[in-house]
Amino acid sequence: MYADAWVGRDGRIVRTRLSWPLGAGGGTATMDLTDFGKAVRVTAPASGKVTPMPSADGPMLG
Repeated sequence: MYADAWVGRDGRIVRTRLSWPLGAGGGTATMDLTDFGKAVRVTAPASGKVTPMPSADGPMLG
């Protein structure tokens, strides 16, 4: 697994990116952080936009 973090001028992390190669698969997740201190609402993606990974295992997945 690879991780990158972008830090703004104020020292706060403003973007993160995780990448995990899994043979022919794997993926990347990027998160932008904005509006610090404000409440957020998190929603799950639609089922058609999710790729099940039943065979994935290892220390990074618990």
